[in-house]
Amino acid sequence: MHMKKRFSYSVVLFGLLAIFSCQNNKEDVNPIPDARFLVKNIDVHDVEADKNFATELSYDSRNRLRRMYDNRLNELQIFDYVNDNEIILTDSIGDELIEEVAITLENGQVVASKIKDGNGFKHIYNADNQLISTSLDEDNYSRYEWSDGNVIKTSYSFKPDITELEYTTYPHTINVDARHNANYGFFGAKLKNFISKINYGSTGVVVTFSYDLDQLGRPTTVKEYKDGTLVAEYTYSYLQD
Repeated sequence: MHMKKRFSYSVVLFGLLAIFSCQNNKEDVNPIPDARFLVKNIDVHDVEADKNFATELSYDSRNRLRRMYDNRLNELQIFDYVNDNEIILTDSIGDELIEEVAITLENGQVVASKIKDGNGFKHIYNADNQLISTSLDEDNYSRYEWSDGNVIKTSYSFKPDITELEYTTYPHTINVDARHNANYGFFGAKLKNFISKINYGSTGVVVTFSYDLDQLGRPTTVKEYKDGTLVAEYTYSYLQD
């Protein structure tokens, strides 16, 4: 795999993993998440292709993400918790192993990760325990700018554009976001609100989202629009009602 592609892919994975291991309260770095806010299934309707897909998630006895399966790609991610400070993530498509990654935690935060027989990454946080940088070296990195509990800008060494994000007023209630939000929903400390708009810089592409919420503030349906045209619908179900 090309290094830049591998780097960007891993950034997404470790960003996702952080929400299951990072807490702002250092006195309780491994609390058991509330099952009502753990996503069990995400049904996806691709409007453009008129096709349906699904992502299935399962958890261990401590409500930590154990398994995530995407039937669009036949992709399976498995999280093995060696102890409170070590996690092994394996990612495969069909019978092919794509990556195996060793993750190191300190005080409940992902501080280092290493692809087996490959690259190692450092993860840097600010004083509010929000991830601000993931780096392979000084020339290969991702950076995140925060404001009022949300990531408002992202930048990457392997592309010149800065991506800008805007947010709804809805509190971010769930521990696993829909696929459309995977790149942005897991930055160490959880985002404060759900994303409303993503502006992809000089590409001119603008993606927006609308939400239907239940009585607990959890999304039941999310609609994704690209330049004003509906492109996908996401339907959530949860581990516990």
